Amino acid sequence: MNDLNVSLFEHKLALTRPLRTSRGAIFKRAVVYVKFERDGIEGYGEAAPLEGWGTESYIECVDALKAAVKAGSPPDVPAARFAWDSAMLDLEAREQDVPLFRLIGGTQSDVWVNATLGAIDGDALIEAAQEMVDQGFNTLKIKVGADDPETDFERMCTIREAFPELNLRFDANAAWEVEDAVDLLIRVQSRFRSSKWLLPEYIEQPVPVGDEIAFRKLCLKRQMRMNVAIDESLVPMERGLGLIRYRAVDALVIKPMALGSVMNLSNLIDLADDNGIDWVLTSTIDSAVARAVVAHIAAGLGCNHACGLATGEWLETDVGELHIEDGMLRLPKGPGIGFVPDLSEAKPV
Repeated sequence: MNDLNVSLFEHKLALTRPLRTSRGAIFKRAVVYVKFERDGIEGYGEAAPLEGWGTESYIECVDALKAAVKAGSPPDVPAARFAWDSAMLDLEAREQDVPLFRLIGGTQSDVWVNATLGAIDGDALIEAAQEMVDQGFNTLKIKVGADDPETDFERMCTIREAFPELNLRFDANAAWEVEDAVDLLIRVQSRFRSSKWLLPEYIEQPVPVGDEIAFRKLCLKRQMRMNVAIDESLVPMERGLGLIRYRAVDALVIKPMALGSVMNLSNLIDLADDNGIDWVLTSTIDSAVARAVVAHIAAGLGCNHACGLATGEWLETDVGELHIEDGMLRLPKGPGIGFVPDLSEAKPV
């Protein structure tokens, strides 16, 4: 670390519209950028903490990064640690003059991505979904859980009946009690029992975080053919590991920003692969820096499912551009993450 110069910058990114979830609405993102410089070569990472979604608070993140710079060692809270590891990976890839995905052993330079729609209903939902379809997306994730179960049921049926050809995911953000979740999922399954293909790819985080018994109850409902994914229950990682080993889940929706170290991420994916569990990587509505890092990791580790990285349109302004075409994120050409972020509006910490 003696030959490494570290700089921190903070930035606030306004959303184009509030993101309504079962936890309330999100209006803006406060992020911190980490810049490593060694022998004239720079590497970048981003910390985009979202307290209550598995990371530390913004103040805790900034304090941890300041302490890490002073100590010359990685921080010990997740978003800050992810930024630190990202900057180092970007720097090392640029030093070797290779894209980041190749640094970690990958060969694919594109990543499938899904579009995400908030908890909206009726014509507004159909119009928003059609707009995503027109842009080339074939996987949509719909937020549920912000309303009563009957409204969620109608929302799920409305989107499926309007778009029978789409791959659908529903994200409840831990809003349902297990009894409501079981009843609702069986109703949805019954509505579309004529074809397993019409069922959603998975229901993400249907029951409360910390209620592992609820996941086991879902697992034991053998009359259900609906796949269940976990997101928030992956933090802390020990909790997620228990659910994986119990075979209580079918898929993992992984937020690298909440896991912290890239080593944690790699170990979790190895365990999922060993247990035949699908996995995708997703952002926490980050800027282009974090999304690019996660996309490179997904490509480098061979993810073959649509990842939650098509979130740039939620930001009024960004520090870089990631090109998405026909539902696929095309990784930027060049070494490291493929671009130098525009931090002209960011402020030194």
